[in-house]
Amino acid sequence: MKKILILSILFLSSLPIPLFADSTLPFGGRILGSPIYCTCSVGHLVRVGPPRAGIYHYIPGKTTLYQFNNVYSSGTWLLGNYTPGTGTQCRIHTGHHCHTIPNDGVMSIVGTSS
Repeated sequence: MKKILILSILFLSSLPIPLFADSTLPFGGRILGSPIYCTCSVGHLVRVGPPRAGIYHYIPGKTTLYQFNNVYSSGTWLLGNYTPGTGTQCRIHTGHHCHTIPNDGVMSIVGTSS
């Protein structure tokens, strides 16, 4: 029993430890169009144009918002980080059902130009 415990500890201690638990990626560009509000969940989706385009989920209280607090107006420049692989959290009510709107991920931090 001691042998198994010691071998287990040695094995677990040899596994690599990630340097960053939060694997975020950068995004940035102008807001294209109006926000898409998540009526069955929290927040809204923002479609961002180049140079780092995509559709990102803004969640009040979860996303840290810097400078002018404007993640709603078309034409505003955004710059921030998002967590990829979390793009199933925005749900929209259509008729009697809620449907998931695919997106690139949840914004972790974002600053705006105006």
